[in-house]
Amino acid sequence: MADHKLQHVRQLPRIYQVILDWSLPDALNDAISGDVTEAYQQQHQTHPATANVWLLQQVLDIALRFALKTQRGVMMFVISVAVIVAVVLMSLWLSGGLSMFINLPSLLIVLPPAILIAWCSVPAGTPRNALAQLLNGQIVADQSAMLARARFFQVLGNAGLLMGFFGVVTGAIAIASNVEPEVFREVIGPATAVCLLTLQYALVLKTICYLAEVRLKAHL
Repeated sequence: MADHKLQHVRQLPRIYQVILDWSLPDALNDAISGDVTEAYQQQHQTHPATANVWLLQQVLDIALRFALKTQRGVMMFVISVAVIVAVVLMSLWLSGGLSMFINLPSLLIVLPPAILIAWCSVPAGTPRNALAQLLNGQIVADQSAMLARARFFQVLGNAGLLMGFFGVVTGAIAIASNVEPEVFREVIGPATAVCLLTLQYALVLKTICYLAEVRLKAHL
């Protein structure tokens, strides 16, 4: 039974190993992961009720200490995006509530075409590798691969921006063509607001993609 129990805890849970792989430098990953695994096995034998809590504390402590060096660019990117999103949400909330800025048709005009255009503009596998590179500063790639990954975000942002303008123009034409003169004043305000949401979504997408592009090009 003891041998079976030891076999059961021989490896770290997958999520913890992913965190260690992400935060630790390659030169230290195997040694530190091995030490944590061995200590976890001993902890599981002596204090099984608290072993998982102990492991969580150890992994988070290691990740925080090393990620500031190995994943500094990723953390700065995440912080930048979080600040931008927070500022946008605060602005929307102060402008009258978030619900008036949520419009599914406007979002569908921007996101799916932009993703499709960007996906088709780069070699196969580049979008997935670009996202992986964006979230892991330790991935190494040659210059041509890095440029292709940066180009994916560049095209995604530009395509989203173009689709945003397309939505604005389309909405403006529809408003001008269908609003009757006697109800023009009552309809034009709300209709224009919905029309402009496509451009707002596009600008947010373009800003995030610009940050991603700059981050990837920093490796060149």
